[in-house]
Amino acid sequence: LVKIAKDKSEQARISIRNSRRDANDAVKKAVEKHSLSEDSKFEAEAEVQKVTDQHTSNVEQLLKQKESEIMTV
Repeated sequence: LVKIAKDKSEQARISIRNSRRDANDAVKKAVEKHSLSEDSKFEAEAEVQKVTDQHTSNVEQLLKQKESEIMTV
């Protein structure tokens, strides 16, 4: 069961990274269309990275919690 939990958490991290890539691509397209300034691009990418890190750490925390639950039962 721990192995399955690790696989699911890896799938979640992959999904998070894909969402980050999509968001960064949207920011780059906005800069190309001149609807977003170059300075705002860096702020937006930093914010996307911050949110990505938060969600990744949340997945890690949940995995550790689930592993301990599985191992104690």
